[in-house]
Amino acid sequence: MYKRRLWRPAAAFAVLIPALVFAGIRDDAEALLNQHFSADTKLSFIKYDLTPEIKTPIEREVKQRFYSSFVYTWVISAGDSIVGYA
Repeated sequence: MYKRRLWRPAAAFAVLIPALVFAGIRDDAEALLNQHFSADTKLSFIKYDLTPEIKTPIEREVKQRFYSSFVYTWVISAGDSIVGYA
């Protein structure tokens, strides 16, 4: 009976923590990008979902594992030209 009562809070904790961590990473990365580039640059955010067909070969090539099934990417532009990618 004791284990049954702990299951629900543990499941909620397991779902909420990754959401909080990833939200913090995105905000921190955007703050750093805004500090690095001038005020007239524009950040375009894209959340790129990694399918297993893409994810597995990349992991094998770089010998590292992805933490999740998506990657945050930004296109940094100034006016009509692209300044960089992050």
